Amino acid sequence: MVTRSRAPLPRLVVAGLAALVAVMIAGGTAGRRNVDRLYENSRWVMHTHDVIDALSSVRFDVGPAITAWRAFLPSGDEKLLAPASDALTRSREDLARLTDLTRDNRRQQARLGELSRSVEKVGALIEHTRRLRREPTFDLEREERALFEQPPELIELRSIVEDMQGEERRLLAEREQASRRAHAVALSAGTVSAILGIVTVGLFAWLLARYLRSRDRAEAEIWAQSELLEATLASIGDAVIATDARGLVTSMNAVAARLTGFAAAEAIRRPLTEVFHIVNGDSRRPVENPVAKVLEAGSIVGLANHTVLVARDGSKRPIDDSAAPIRDRSGALVGAVLVFRDVSHRRQIEAELLQANRRKDEFLALLAHELRNPLAPIRNGLQLQSLGTLDRDGLERVQGMMQRQLEHLVRLVDDLLDVSRINQDKLELRLEVVNLVSVVRSALEICGPALAARKHRVATRLPPFAVHVRGDGHRLTQAVSNVLSNAGKYTPDGGSIEVTLAALGEEATITVRDDGVGIPQAMLARIFDLFAQVDPSLERRQGGLGVGLTIVKRLVEMHGGRIEVTSAGPGTGSQFVLGFPVMPAAAAASESRGHDGVAPPRATTPRRILVVDDNQDAATSLAMLLSFEGHETFTAHDGRAGIELAERTRPDVVILDVGMPDLNGFEVCRRIRAEPWAHGMVLIALTGFGQDLDRQRSLDAGFDHHLVKPLDLPVLETLLGNLGVGRAASRDSASAAPPAVGTV
Repeated sequence: MVTRSRAPLPRLVVAGLAALVAVMIAGGTAGRRNVDRLYENSRWVMHTHDVIDALSSVRFDVGPAITAWRAFLPSGDEKLLAPASDALTRSREDLARLTDLTRDNRRQQARLGELSRSVEKVGALIEHTRRLRREPTFDLEREERALFEQPPELIELRSIVEDMQGEERRLLAEREQASRRAHAVALSAGTVSAILGIVTVGLFAWLLARYLRSRDRAEAEIWAQSELLEATLASIGDAVIATDARGLVTSMNAVAARLTGFAAAEAIRRPLTEVFHIVNGDSRRPVENPVAKVLEAGSIVGLANHTVLVARDGSKRPIDDSAAPIRDRSGALVGAVLVFRDVSHRRQIEAELLQANRRKDEFLALLAHELRNPLAPIRNGLQLQSLGTLDRDGLERVQGMMQRQLEHLVRLVDDLLDVSRINQDKLELRLEVVNLVSVVRSALEICGPALAARKHRVATRLPPFAVHVRGDGHRLTQAVSNVLSNAGKYTPDGGSIEVTLAALGEEATITVRDDGVGIPQAMLARIFDLFAQVDPSLERRQGGLGVGLTIVKRLVEMHGGRIEVTSAGPGTGSQFVLGFPVMPAAAAASESRGHDGVAPPRATTPRRILVVDDNQDAATSLAMLLSFEGHETFTAHDGRAGIELAERTRPDVVILDVGMPDLNGFEVCRRIRAEPWAHGMVLIALTGFGQDLDRQRSLDAGFDHHLVKPLDLPVLETLLGNLGVGRAASRDSASAAPPAVGTV
């Protein structure tokens, strides 16, 4: 892109160069003249040799003709005359060649006519003999005498040939002498020209060396700057192409060569429009080259939008480009430089961000819709209860409806939290020996009401023996119930669902097959993607966020298993297969505790319980529920009041909301633990956060147990029934078994 700067030559060097050129021209002219003379003389010498050779050919060609004649005369066999005919034909061809060679010599042309007539006489002699030999009166003895004499025709031909050759030898001697004189002159002239040339070249070389030494010193710095600039252009990430004022490529860096598909050597001197072909990214129509605008207006052309570069091989990539003019020292426009870059990755990221933003908006709208769905019947049920007009059956129906909607709302929140944990890779398992038969039965119990409501026929095939795996029983049940729930949603009312558990070798498989709407082939690869739905309209009728199968896939993979889905297409149903590695029977027997990891609930002993929550409705409703179970309850609505009430009432159990203002639950717990009157008091944290880190923070603050909102009363009752006496026993209970977990 950067060329050497050329300084004007000094006058003395120019004069020396002019003298050298003059001597070379003079010597060249004289040499050319002598060479032409030598060539001309050599040509005439060769011409003379050609004439002599042609005359010899005529003479030698006639000889075979006479020999054939002599062979024919005694025998009369005309086949013997064939060589004579060929020989005469060659003689005539040689005569034609001599006619061309002797056009410059009239005397030789005249003798050539005599030679031609002599050849014809030989031919006439042979023809006469042929006719004579055919006559009956032919006298062989008389004619045979001619065989021992030279035919006068042959004697005449040889005489003419020798005369013409003598003339050519005389001309040859003259021409060879002229050639020797021309050679001597050429040698002398060449020697003089060489001496003058050497002297002139030496003088010019001396002058030029002086000039080059002075110029090299200045040029070294220019080259250093040039190489630095070239290295810079080669190392930058952008593509760079330079052109001259006509728009022809003068240079390009490696990035430009890679993007355009043209090697730098191929692109040089080509029009830029051939090398850098761009189209509009939307319409795919050609757009004006930015360099053309620069060369026309002489100003910088900024970045273009939605431009696509079409490479030499036809591949297309989006680019950003800009161009600027190149001017010489006088300010004249001498070219342009084009800078462009491949923005495919950036455009892909932008598209992905737009898609993610669109999916986020759709998900938020869906989430708002799904959360309002269960809230509406809950509100309606509360209003019906407030009217006081419901009989016992009506009240039970309303309460059942509210309970179902609340459970649905809790499941939505559970799914959201599970997705969040999966995305953050924070989902953890509590591994133990689990019987998959119990897992499938638990999943059927969970999904049973929903499947029965739609009158689905559910067939189960379970082995009569236990199938043990190492896993988290709660999460495995969640995975199977999600698949079952999905089958129920996408199977029309009254459809069939089949659940099969089989153990083959080292793998156990749970297969859920339905005869529902099926899955399009294009959707099979994306069925486990987040928020993916086969039929969004159907999903809206059934409810859900489109995250269930995503959670299933992750849970199965965390257990070292696999999940597969097959479907022949819409209307053909679908089949999900969950595979898990089976534990060896001996290992399962040694590790099994004789139950599924859940301690049986104990009878609840009435206790004094303090509920501390800044949400008054939550505190009051929980206290009322505990009172109905036979417990004595107290409530406080901030941390300081909770500490005072705990000191005054000395409860057995304190349920503390962690996220209270002013004084949070952790600090309240620490302060209670610091009091001597709190010995043996059981403190339970109540929060919306249920990760292991959150549980550890609670234990570090002094809590005995950690429950997650919304609180499931049976879980709390089980915990209260299992409480030991005093803080030490509670701590032992907390460490011996996982903390009790409410609904996340």
